[in-house]
Amino acid sequence: MIAIPHPVNRQIASYNYLSSLIANYQSYVDGWRNSVLKEIETKAKDISEGDCEIEADIYSQESRAIFEQTGFEELLFYKSMLIMVYSYYESILNKMACDVGSDNNRPSSICEKRGVFLSKEKQEKANFLYEKVYFLRNHLCHNDSGTTDKDKKKTELALDWLCRNKFIDMDDSLGKYNIYYINKDFILDVLTKEHNVLL
Repeated sequence: MIAIPHPVNRQIASYNYLSSLIANYQSYVDGWRNSVLKEIETKAKDISEGDCEIEADIYSQESRAIFEQTGFEELLFYKSMLIMVYSYYESILNKMACDVGSDNNRPSSICEKRGVFLSKEKQEKANFLYEKVYFLRNHLCHNDSGTTDKDKKKTELALDWLCRNKFIDMDDSLGKYNIYYINKDFILDVLTKEHNVLL
């Protein structure tokens, strides 16, 4: 007889796929970029016909465009991954809350309904995810359009804290809370915290 895992356990197992995708993304990009840079180098040599200045100028212009493009795509990828990673966590919590008949999808409420004790360490992780990452995810998804004043204030506090503690970087010159860099390590840390709380 084949044992069929509970749907929640199957969802939690998606952690391995997500963490592998996020961890290896940069190596995929680096491999592609190195290949393209070699093509640009060959092209620059062919066009320049031995003129070193022309060759260097062609290579410089085209390689700069490649680095700018991959930099933009990297930022977009990591922002998208953070949204996905928090949505992964939230969807599992929603399923768990539904299974135990809780109106609240906070881990502490789900545990209380099941008579399970949530350790202090896991409670701190769950609080970090809800009080900081939740508002960051919403900011990335909606840029706070349509949120209430209360949620805007919570978002400001969460983003200030994350920036001050070097979890994320923001560019104030482009407008308050324009987040221009969320790195791989931060997202993997969030995903690991989520996985630990869910288990």
